[in-house]
Amino acid sequence: MGRDNKEIIRIVNINIVTFVDLMKKKVNNKYMFAGEKMTAKAVLLLIFREHQLGRNNCFNLLFLFVIFLFSILVACGQQNNDTKKHIVDIKARQLNDSALALWRHSLDSLDKVKAIALLDKATVIDSNFHAAYSNKFYIQMEIKQYDNALITSKQMIRLKPHFAEGYKRAGSLCEILGDTISADKYFQSALTLYDKYLDTMKTTNKNYCTLLINKGITLIILGQQQKGHDILKQICNEKIDEMCKEMATLYVNKSKKEILDEVKGITPPPGRR
Repeated sequence: MGRDNKEIIRIVNINIVTFVDLMKKKVNNKYMFAGEKMTAKAVLLLIFREHQLGRNNCFNLLFLFVIFLFSILVACGQQNNDTKKHIVDIKARQLNDSALALWRHSLDSLDKVKAIALLDKATVIDSNFHAAYSNKFYIQMEIKQYDNALITSKQMIRLKPHFAEGYKRAGSLCEILGDTISADKYFQSALTLYDKYLDTMKTTNKNYCTLLINKGITLIILGQQQKGHDILKQICNEKIDEMCKEMATLYVNKSKKEILDEVKGITPPPGRR
């Protein structure tokens, strides 16, 4: 018997730390898991099988991992362009941690609203606390507060103006809300940043492929589907990192509508970012 998405997300929350740790232990394009070398997809499938999840749920929730990991990997590739590390106010961090506890352990929508309220207090105390905005954004997306999520995404851009994914995120929300003019502006800003990094980065850089995938996805949402799909197909056909190729495969045949539907329906697991 299948399980509902809320329960699956709870299982994903438990396993995401294990999966991210595996990302750091790659050997010959495979990952050591349970004493065996396995591909990233095989690891994910094993996790879902262990929890008796259906195949369809597995591949639907695979997008959750992909979007979450994209945010991590792309941020790592662009963090040197942002200002020096911010020292978070202690009280703000405590509020953030309390909000995460509510988000992580409760399926009640009212608790998620309470978590947002805690994060609002955290950002009032420390208006430069990017992690609090990030966590608030994902909770707002989970309970479909798209208007508020867009406001939050703008604060995240303020704090990390060199982070291309932030503009893509805001553009996607504008598309969802029907503001195509603003969406195009955000997407163009994202593409400018992707090109800036890609043009000065060696193709062997671990972040190159992730940035290229995000550029392809952005082009698809912007309406330049042929260009976007060509980039993703190119990645799938090249001899590159297997995980990156698997990520590209997930989007290679997706339409603009399908990608935006995924944006509306998926929330990465809570964690201190």
